[in-house]
Amino acid sequence: MRMKRTRNTPLIKRLSVFLSVGILLAALVLCALHIGLRRYAIPLNLADYTTLGLGAKGVPTAIIDVDAILTDLYLPNPRQSEINLADYPDVKALMQMQVALAYTDESGLMELNVLCDTRTLLRYGIEIETLSWTQEVKGVIALDSTQPEPLAAPTTEEEEEPPETPPLHNLSPGPLTSLLDQSGNGLNLRPVYERALSERDAQCRKLFGRNEWTVSKTQVIFVTDSRSGASNLFRAAYTAKQSGEGAENAPSYFFTVEIKNLVWTESGQVTFSSVETQAASDKKAAESLSAFSASRYTVTVLPGGGVSNPDRIAFDQNGFVRFAGLPTSYRLASGLYWSPTYDWLTEDHIWQLTGITGHSLSNLLRYARKEISARYGCPFDPERESEFFRHYGAQRWYSADADYTDERMTETEARNIRLLREIQSLIDN
Repeated sequence: MRMKRTRNTPLIKRLSVFLSVGILLAALVLCALHIGLRRYAIPLNLADYTTLGLGAKGVPTAIIDVDAILTDLYLPNPRQSEINLADYPDVKALMQMQVALAYTDESGLMELNVLCDTRTLLRYGIEIETLSWTQEVKGVIALDSTQPEPLAAPTTEEEEEPPETPPLHNLSPGPLTSLLDQSGNGLNLRPVYERALSERDAQCRKLFGRNEWTVSKTQVIFVTDSRSGASNLFRAAYTAKQSGEGAENAPSYFFTVEIKNLVWTESGQVTFSSVETQAASDKKAAESLSAFSASRYTVTVLPGGGVSNPDRIAFDQNGFVRFAGLPTSYRLASGLYWSPTYDWLTEDHIWQLTGITGHSLSNLLRYARKEISARYGCPFDPERESEFFRHYGAQRWYSADADYTDERMTETEARNIRLLREIQSLIDN
């Protein structure tokens, strides 16, 4: 017997079609919403807001500056005003971020992994660029009571020791065979330069009495006995001339100052055993290296107090002078760039700028001073200061400010400039 078709069949078909179309439209809307959110989302690079250093117990610790993120995204900060976090899911997601650390094979470099509700943030127009990256451990960081407890690096059964900061110099006591340590870093030659200047002035007083004089340094070399390694000296050649009234036709005098047997001591200083000053008949004789046999001695010329080493570079990725043993510059949450000259520089840090290809020590000290004022927008004349105008003008962090004054500097920065200028004066004179 044939079944009788019901009248409800067309209605069911229409409902099925409408339901299918509805589901398809909903899927399209969700896709469009997802694409739209990604298209117009604000990218957030957490590495720009993360500080990685050693905590109170010497354990690597990472802190995300959530306050700076909220400020940059124009979001309310629950630490500064009372808000209901239920009304701000994006703020809540940012406040709940945590960082996990893991050691890498490279000393001083760690892997950071952020635990974060990325779906909620993307729904509110914030797209996290990456949740995992490597970063260098930079010094000691201070924790305060308002910061969330950071996650420390994971430990194994044998707890790993935090990476140690390498010493400035890794030399054993003994005669110097090079003006660089085993890592290619320059040595602190301040006592050597000061003694050379003292001997130079004594020689001028002997030549000219109480009269005034002018003196120029025509050559600086470091000589090593390649056979024994025990006989080495620092040698500076000078040209001196009487100055003042009636000295227009005064003759020039030439002499050398030799500081002999330079030694690296247990206290980490360069000392020497004797000093000798010798007069020469002319400038060529004073500069001559003929006294040193090429087969026995190694002679290193020190342009501007420096010594050439092809394995060193002068500037880091942001155009700041690269100091040996100190971290390179990086972007702060405020948008400014940190560099080593924000902190106190030591003489060793400055003298270690020797050994950089293409730049004398004197020239790098000028850049180190100029970068401090450049951070505050010091304008550079395109003609008189063309090298600084080009160098800093090519950096994205630099912006010239016509209202710049030196008063914007901190006491630390002013002190660093004085120390840099003092050492440059030793070298140039």
